[in-house]
Amino acid sequence: MNRASQGNILNIRIAGFDLILDAHGTGLKLEMPAPHDKFKIDKIGNQENFSLAENKLQLKIIDSPIPPGIRLAEPVVREKIFEVEEQPSGAVVFYGPRQKPPRAIRVDPQFRTGEVYGEFSASLSHPFYPLQYIDIILFSNWLANYSEVILHAAGFALDGKGYCFAGTSGAGKSTLTGLLGDTPGLTVLGEDQVILRQMEGQFWIFGTPWHVNPDRCSPLGVPLKRIYLLNKTGAEAVTPLPPAEGMRRLIPSAFIPFYRKNLIGGILETLSRLSEQVPSHELSYLLDSNIIDLIKV
Repeated sequence: MNRASQGNILNIRIAGFDLILDAHGTGLKLEMPAPHDKFKIDKIGNQENFSLAENKLQLKIIDSPIPPGIRLAEPVVREKIFEVEEQPSGAVVFYGPRQKPPRAIRVDPQFRTGEVYGEFSASLSHPFYPLQYIDIILFSNWLANYSEVILHAAGFALDGKGYCFAGTSGAGKSTLTGLLGDTPGLTVLGEDQVILRQMEGQFWIFGTPWHVNPDRCSPLGVPLKRIYLLNKTGAEAVTPLPPAEGMRRLIPSAFIPFYRKNLIGGILETLSRLSEQVPSHELSYLLDSNIIDLIKV
């Protein structure tokens, strides 16, 4: 993995949400993956984009075994690389069982403060990123508190407008990113994940750092102009979709934490408003076609 910034404190801003990782007093050195470097708060502040932090979460790194009582017997969801638990207090715990060392992240119900527990100094002799493979799960839950979502989708910004490209696995998101990535004036927000937020009466699309290639992501946020649902099996065409159909086809791309049942209704309501406010189209394209002419509005 390519590496970037090091230190005992890391500050990351994603879609207006600030995450501060603090290892002061532990002797540990933290290090961000290379794509995350673009999302450092001091770098974003120099860009002409939406950069005001509305929400802030500070996580203290605790170099110790995971305390008894942090993990519950039955998580609300258990996947190969993460588990999520809700404590009686309302705190949310994220557990990485396959990381070395295993770690647990506990955050308060409002996602303001929390701790990251793990026997880091006993297992690691080099700088590391404490939330590797877990931060996208943490952010999907954090955003869900505000009825906002991460999409498994590609996104671009062009002339101050945002375009979202979603579809099933193999639909061509990465191919499309490669075709359009060198277009003058175009910024790739993300080739695999983007964030949608509703702000000031309109929907915005933001880039994310959860990509292998740091050249194919950006912290930029712009108003969302159009959503395209990809279909690589048809002839070249852009076909308008009714709002209900657009929503139906977009939902499978959304990172919805269905295991937190009290949040599902708010997210679905957001997606319903999105389908009414932002036009959805099915996009079929040929590799040798001028895609910009097809999609630009």
